[in-house]
Amino acid sequence: MSFFPNISNAQNCSCLTFFDPKPKPSWISGEKITEAYYSTYGSSYCTGLQKVDTQRSDKSAKANLSRMIQAQIKSTQNIKQGNSGNGVLYSHLTENTIISTDLILGGSLIHDRWVDPKTCTIYSATRIGTSDVDNALIDQQSKEASKLTNQFYSISKSKYSIVSPRIETALSDIRVRFNSGKNSLVIKSRVFDINEKPGRLVNLIIEIEIFDPTTSQSIWKKAYPGKGLSFKDTSKSILVDKALTNAMKTAMKELQMFILENNR
Repeated sequence: MSFFPNISNAQNCSCLTFFDPKPKPSWISGEKITEAYYSTYGSSYCTGLQKVDTQRSDKSAKANLSRMIQAQIKSTQNIKQGNSGNGVLYSHLTENTIISTDLILGGSLIHDRWVDPKTCTIYSATRIGTSDVDNALIDQQSKEASKLTNQFYSISKSKYSIVSPRIETALSDIRVRFNSGKNSLVIKSRVFDINEKPGRLVNLIIEIEIFDPTTSQSIWKKAYPGKGLSFKDTSKSILVDKALTNAMKTAMKELQMFILENNR
C-alpha cells in the first residue's frame, strides 16, 4: 500500500519549483558503502512549504545515514568479538553502546535534492566520508575508555570478612571487570573510630576509596558512619558486622553511582 497519492500530472505538485528540473538521479537507486564514503537518501511528501519539506527530507536522509552506519559498526563489532586481544577490548567498550548520532553525522552533508513529479515527493541525498566516521569512532572509543565503568578493578583485603565481598558484589552489579594487574584501579577500605557499648552497641566509620596506582592519587574517597545495635548481650564481632552492614548500604550505592557517572 502506497503512502503517497497517485499524482500523475506534474502540474498538481507545488514543490516542482523548489529545485531545477532534472531526470531521476542515480543515487535514489540505493545505499552505498565504498572505501571513500557512506551514502544514502531520505524523502518527504510535499506540502508546498519549501523550508519545512526540505528539512523533513534532509532529516530523513540523515536518519537513514545514521542507521546505516550503526548497522555497519555493529557488524564490525560482531566480527571483532570473535577475535582475541584488541578485539576483546573493542567489544567491551562498544557493548550496549550506541555511537552518538551527532558525533557520526558531524561530517555529513546533503549533496543533492530532487522532486519526483509523479508522487510529489522530495528526495535528499547525503553522504559522509569513511575517514570522518573512523575519526568519530576513535573519539567515541577514547571517551568510552576513560569511563570508570570500563576500567579494571582490584579490591584490597580487609580484616573484616564482610567488607570485600560486599564491595565485589556492588561492582559486579554494575558490570565492571576485575583484574589484579598493576594498572587496575584499587578499591581500598579502612575501618576506624570503633566505639563500643559492650554487648549492646558499636559505632564505627568505614572509608571507601578508589585509588589509581598509575598516578598514585585518589580518584574518590568518602567516609560513612555505621551503627550496630542489639537489645541483648551480643559479641563485639557481630555488632561490628551489623555496623559495617549499616554503613555500607549507603557507601555501596554512592560508590556505584560515582563509577557510573565519572571518567578516569
